[in-house]
Amino acid sequence: MEGQSATHGQYRLGQFKAIDQIPVGASQSYVHTFTDEDLDRFINTLVSDAPVHVDDEWTRKETKFGRRVVHGVLTAALVSRPLTALLFEKLQVNGIIHTTRQKFIRPVYTGDTLTVTVTVAEILKDKNRIRCSTEIKNDREEVVLVGELEEYIVPPSGT
Repeated sequence: MEGQSATHGQYRLGQFKAIDQIPVGASQSYVHTFTDEDLDRFINTLVSDAPVHVDDEWTRKETKFGRRVVHGVLTAALVSRPLTALLFEKLQVNGIIHTTRQKFIRPVYTGDTLTVTVTVAEILKDKNRIRCSTEIKNDREEVVLVGELEEYIVPPSGT
């Protein structure tokens, strides 16, 4: 492979830009509608049988939610898609997640259409990291999750 760039998926190693080429305010969004099948697959993968997630009747009687709720961690995982698109495709930088924090504001239900947005909020050049804000809204424009993450930006080859 001498003289050629190795590839991983659709990305060529060595094609990435440096942290000083990342603009604050750059953002990417992704839209996803949760289905009963999404929730059931997740439940089966985790072997999670908490009644708030699996039993509409129990949830209606025993909680304020009225019907089963999508796991918060499943909702938070949606951040990965716009984050990857923002870093690798739009900004052409190679990032590795360092820290993440989320605050769950409202429940998410199957049938909800969520818009997930990741925005570059700050460049931490001395640490070679960026801080991004994350926000997820439902189709009623209600914020269901807010958070932030720090992403280590891998320096391009040869720098």
